[in-house]
Amino acid sequence: MSRQLYAACAELFRADREIAERTPGLRAEHHPADAEDDEREQWSTAARREYRERQDEARPVIQRRLHQVFTVSRDQPWEHRLANTPRFTLAPAALEATTPETYLAVETDDLFGR
Repeated sequence: MSRQLYAACAELFRADREIAERTPGLRAEHHPADAEDDEREQWSTAARREYRERQDEARPVIQRRLHQVFTVSRDQPWEHRLANTPRFTLAPAALEATTPETYLAVETDDLFGR
C-alpha cells in the first residue's frame, strides 16, 4: 500500500470512528439489557439512520481532508504515519516490510496456515 493510500485510509477510519462515537445508541451496549427484541431493533435502526445522516453531512469536509492527507503524505516518511518504525521481522506475529513507497504487513498465521 502506498504512503498516500495508507494515510487516506487511516484518515477515513479516524473520521468514521468520530462519527460513530458521536452517534448515541449505535452500539448494542447502549441499549438496556432488559429491552425486548423489537425495541432493540427499533433503537438500532434509528441509530444506524442517524449515523448515515451524520456521514452524509460530514462527507464534503471528509473528502477535503482525505485529499489534503493524500497529497501531503506523498513526501512524508513512513515514520510520520506509523506509531512504530516497521522492520522486517517475524516477531511478534507479523512479517513487515517497507520501501520508500509501500508498507506491507502479513500475519504469520496467514503464511503458514496455523
